[in-house]
Amino acid sequence: MISHFHNLIRFHSRQLSCLGFVACVLLQTPAEATVVAPPSSTTATDTAREIAATVNGKPIYASAIDTQIELLIPNLDRKSARYQKLRRDLLAKTIDRHLALEYLHHSKIAASNDDMQLAIIRLEKRLKLKQQSLDDYLREQKISPAELSHRIDWQISWNRYLNKYLSDTNLQKYFTDYKSQFDGTTSEISQILLASHPADPAKQKATFDQAKQIIRDVRGDTISFSAAAKKYSISPTGKTGGLVGAIKYRGSMPLQFSNIAFALKVGEVSVPFESEFGVHILRCNSIKMGTRTWQQARPQLREALVESFFSFLVNTRREMLKAENKLEKHIEINSAWQ
Repeated sequence: MISHFHNLIRFHSRQLSCLGFVACVLLQTPAEATVVAPPSSTTATDTAREIAATVNGKPIYASAIDTQIELLIPNLDRKSARYQKLRRDLLAKTIDRHLALEYLHHSKIAASNDDMQLAIIRLEKRLKLKQQSLDDYLREQKISPAELSHRIDWQISWNRYLNKYLSDTNLQKYFTDYKSQFDGTTSEISQILLASHPADPAKQKATFDQAKQIIRDVRGDTISFSAAAKKYSISPTGKTGGLVGAIKYRGSMPLQFSNIAFALKVGEVSVPFESEFGVHILRCNSIKMGTRTWQQARPQLREALVESFFSFLVNTRREMLKAENKLEKHIEINSAWQ
């Protein structure tokens, strides 16, 4: 178990910015542990439903993605740009969860057929108390028997994995390796923000070239960071020399911003990076170490470690498929969803 955790820590140091939302969307299990879906006379026919993507031939239905959006943001206009972006984002995360489940089965940590059948029997008993049948439940949830099996498979398999690895020992190890992210450490940051032009490659390249020249000038003491911020930054903080202030890793700033800010030593200037706000250059002015213990940071530690585990499973499975030259055929996305 410790060896597995050390592999995760090495992975996390390379993939920290990939941490993401984790939810219970399921995948049909691999051939070595095929789950038998419960019989049903539900009227929903899978052949009539739009398929957004397939993972190893297993469909991800558009209606399942739309149901998730409805739960997150009821009555959102389906024609809006926001809705379409949410659809694509949720599809990407659903594909990732399918890959994670595949890896759990590959590692033999996943649900067995007996586990699945027992879970279905328990569900039927709970439904009976509500005077509801399994078919009623499937219609209410707008899912097929196979999708129900996927959900149960994920819930059992993912919880089994967490029960094995989400221990106090691993939480403490994670805290030690990434202490400043959890102990309340603050980093005083200044920034220079340049206008971004993602739709115009030539202008975008010119912006990054300008950012790199600014960094060379600052590092070469041709101009101070504060003076450069006043001269070039489009952010309101430019007027005060670019001072953002003291930030915590899990504070008000986006995770991408915090990742780069907390990687800087005092006096160090970052490479340029792009966000939805523009092209950023950061400087660390000072660091004040925190005093929280790992026990005090347990909720945040647990959340971060769960996300790290998930990213580790997904990316390990992707690397396996790449090594076998199977990744492109394994994941097929409907052109309308790309």
